[in-house]
Amino acid sequence: MSDRIIEAEAKTLNQAKALIRSQVPEGLFILSEEIVSDVGGFAEAVAETTEQALLEAEKLVPKNGEIRLKETFKPGETELTEEADDEETARIYFQGICGKSKEIISIVRKRKPRKGFWGYGRQSGVFSALVRQKTAAKIYYSVPTKIVAKIGHNIRNSFEQIELGHAKMHDIPISVVCENCHSICLALPKPIGSNEIPVMTPEVAFRAARFCPHCRIIICGRCSGISVGLLGSYVIKDERPCVYCQHDTELAAIPHILKTSARLPNQLDETLNKSRNNY
Repeated sequence: MSDRIIEAEAKTLNQAKALIRSQVPEGLFILSEEIVSDVGGFAEAVAETTEQALLEAEKLVPKNGEIRLKETFKPGETELTEEADDEETARIYFQGICGKSKEIISIVRKRKPRKGFWGYGRQSGVFSALVRQKTAAKIYYSVPTKIVAKIGHNIRNSFEQIELGHAKMHDIPISVVCENCHSICLALPKPIGSNEIPVMTPEVAFRAARFCPHCRIIICGRCSGISVGLLGSYVIKDERPCVYCQHDTELAAIPHILKTSARLPNQLDETLNKSRNNY
């Protein structure tokens, strides 16, 4: 089967990702993922009355937009101040924050810029703008998150095949990159038995790789959250939800990695992981 495209739309990014993963057939993997829309915005209109301005602003809200907040503005004047090297730079700044609901009446220089000597003693000027507010309305809205993903057969490179085979042969844990936060976590060489109860310190639980059978992803323990079952400094209950679908996850092992698109860390991942830990 050749690569194909799937789409999903939901209120939140995590919900959209969960929907994408629920569409992936067994044996196929997510090869790439693109967030098409994940932000809202605002619609702004000017009219003779605030009621009319609200009606005009509502017409500008996208059909799939969900209104979060409505604001109205009555006529008035206010003064804005900003540092800049010249009046033209100050005017561009004031125009940017005024939008179409305000107009600049005048700009006055309050402090003259100083060039200094070879950069020493340099000081920006101070400009003040008298701004008139028009009768206007502004509506803030959000739009659903839409994700487009390409799915197909996942062919691991020779490096990953060798590393996975070596860890499985010698029965040792293997590092894998969390598919949510991209930190490095550790997976077991083989799944634990149904009658085995893992006992870990919180630090180990944070780094332990987790597998969600519903989304077929690998995430770190930190992304799934610390278990509710704590006794002193030891985690004794192994019930942590998937960050996307909220289904229970399990400790990940090599067979689980092979069911996902999770990759093994490279040198850049190692560097970023050390920087994150130092921070």
